[in-house]
Amino acid sequence: MKQAVVKLTAIFLVICILTGCTPAQKTPAQKTPVQSQRTFASLKYTRPDMNDLEFFVRRVAQAVQGGNTRNEVVDYINNFYEAYDSFYTNFYLASIYHDIDMQDEYWQEEYAFCSSAAAQVDVLLDDMYRALAQSPMRVSLESPALFGEGFFDSYLEESPYDEGYMILAEEELRLENLYYELCAEYAGDGLEASAYYTIHGPQLAQVFADLIAVRQDMADYFGYDSYPQLAYDMYHYREYTPRQTEKYMEQLGQELKSLYTDALEDNRWNWSEVSSNEEKTFAYVKKAAEAMGGVMEEAFKRMETGNFYHILSDGNKYDGGYEVYLTAYRVPFVYLKTNDVNYDKLAFAHEFGHFVHDYVCQGTYASTDVTEVMSQATEYMSTVYAQDRAAESYKLIDGLWVLVEQACYTAFEIRAYSLKEGELTPDGLAQLFEAQLPLFLQPQRPAY
Repeated sequence: MKQAVVKLTAIFLVICILTGCTPAQKTPAQKTPVQSQRTFASLKYTRPDMNDLEFFVRRVAQAVQGGNTRNEVVDYINNFYEAYDSFYTNFYLASIYHDIDMQDEYWQEEYAFCSSAAAQVDVLLDDMYRALAQSPMRVSLESPALFGEGFFDSYLEESPYDEGYMILAEEELRLENLYYELCAEYAGDGLEASAYYTIHGPQLAQVFADLIAVRQDMADYFGYDSYPQLAYDMYHYREYTPRQTEKYMEQLGQELKSLYTDALEDNRWNWSEVSSNEEKTFAYVKKAAEAMGGVMEEAFKRMETGNFYHILSDGNKYDGGYEVYLTAYRVPFVYLKTNDVNYDKLAFAHEFGHFVHDYVCQGTYASTDVTEVMSQATEYMSTVYAQDRAAESYKLIDGLWVLVEQACYTAFEIRAYSLKEGELTPDGLAQLFEAQLPLFLQPQRPAY
């Protein structure tokens, strides 16, 4: 049976939805080499040298003002891009190894270094674009073959990334890291969900509340009424507003809550909790990919032969799943902590869908509004091509869960960023979440 939503659970599941973690989009000025044929074990981690990135930005700024040719300037820009890609590749490698064993002190230190430097790296990218925007070479660089017309328009204004911003960004990062450190510390408790949230919930919720407060300060700093408005504009580049999202979430709740409530007792949920293991999970997705053929089969073979995945359940692993693109090596990687149940098969299929997208597009930036299309589609397709009717039936009802519960979490998160100082407490967050549940859950039917 699918468990009903319990008090506070959603608070911890949605903490990072609004921020995203996609790197800044680059331009056709950067060449795209062929995909690497390396294995994951051959990829070497090196702590990034921030001096290199700073040097390349200065060289670009000097070149556009110093009489260099456009081709020379483009070469300097590509030097910075290579250093930028190297930074994020090493950052992601440190993150992967850190997440595989969150108790490893070496990878704790390397991950902390890279994550603390990430804001500075993106500021350097912004500095380079502003130097190009102010240069006499701007029009030439905005040719269709390079950056494109109007690329530098938004970089003509004064940069918002000053010392005040960096202070807020560093505090935001500190709280995010603290949240994950606490999760890692509590991961070995072996508690059931209800006991886990009863014992650890208040402390985790307090970190979330502190994070909301810092992000609201960031919104004020940039002149926005709320952090969701800032995130939609600066991070997601959306053409709709948080209020429009709220109205859409409300409509989902009104239209689907009756179906959702009835489905909570559906026996199709049982499939996801049937015992499984990593070998069965891997074989399920492999069978589906081979049956699909084409680029799906090709991508799976690349993932398998290069060992660009980690799907074990044991150890001190970060409890979650994701896919990242290792840009410097032109190859994706899938991470998943499994739970030795059937649901792992769909979770792995989901991340493999992201893998295929990045394998084909070579890490090209995609809006967060469309990045889930390939992953969700691969989940659905896997049930058919793996010829697992029970999984197919489960996924249909799971799709209803995704629509209703994620709508509930998203609506809660947007509203959480509107809480005032006195309301922004663990109890205040819990009360806010409970207050909106009737929108998504049907009242209990009376017994006759």
